[in-house]
Amino acid sequence: MTDYFALLDQPRRPWLDPEALKEHFHKLTAAHHPDLSPDTGIDFSSITAGYQLLRNPKTRLRHLFELEFPDTLSEAKGIPSDLVDSFMQIASALASFANLVKKLGSAQSPLAKALLATEQSAVLSQLLAISENLVREENSILAELRQLDASWPGEKSALLDPLAQIAQKLSFLLKWSDQIREAILRLS
Repeated sequence: MTDYFALLDQPRRPWLDPEALKEHFHKLTAAHHPDLSPDTGIDFSSITAGYQLLRNPKTRLRHLFELEFPDTLSEAKGIPSDLVDSFMQIASALASFANLVKKLGSAQSPLAKALLATEQSAVLSQLLAISENLVREENSILAELRQLDASWPGEKSALLDPLAQIAQKLSFLLKWSDQIREAILRLS
């Protein structure tokens, strides 16, 4: 398995400064670009893949677990209890969205579509509000991650459970954010 932290000269940590990572990535790509330096011995596509992986907190944590705690990786767990209410709200909003899309698809005339404008506006407003809440929740979890990172590398085993919880929450939040964003784009 490729250690993308090592490949990109980054410390194995839960948190990496996004701007510093980006700046370092640009320096690496300039130094190892095949058009400029064809025989550097480093696969340019691996640098890009590593950057894509490390810049995303969810995939970075997964990679960190693969490298540092490989025995702890397990099958997906259920929704964290503190996200159940959000899940129910999101499920309801996405059901409303799916119902609206079905109605819009069945609308044969401009008048029939116009009659759905109020419902479309309400569903869009609901999705936008949920999107804002998800961004706030994600920012809160990323703040927890940065705070936990301050104790790294300290007693890594003591950080295992909190890191796993953060990784699990991020996984759900980012998935839901993508679903809501896609629904908003379809209605906009």
